[in-house]
Amino acid sequence: IQRLGFLVSQLLDFDRIAEGKNILSVVEHDLRKSIIGYSKSFTWQAEHENIGLRLKLTECKGYFDPGFLEKILYNVLSNAFK
Repeated sequence: IQRLGFLVSQLLDFDRIAEGKNILSVVEHDLRKSIIGYSKSFTWQAEHENIGLRLKLTECKGYFDPGFLEKILYNVLSNAFK
């Protein structure tokens, strides 16, 4: 259900982009913690499909839009599991 909501959100974002209304919300954040948090939603699928999902990350702070990062990682991980 969480992923379905995420996909609906992506469709709405694409509509905003097409209308030129999408604005980045850039903040300073820990990239490592964000990646670990976003990848946790794929843990069940990895275990269920017997796929090794390991992250080896060092601490990295930077400026980014957490929402866009989530979309990028979701797409990358979704494609990797296909």
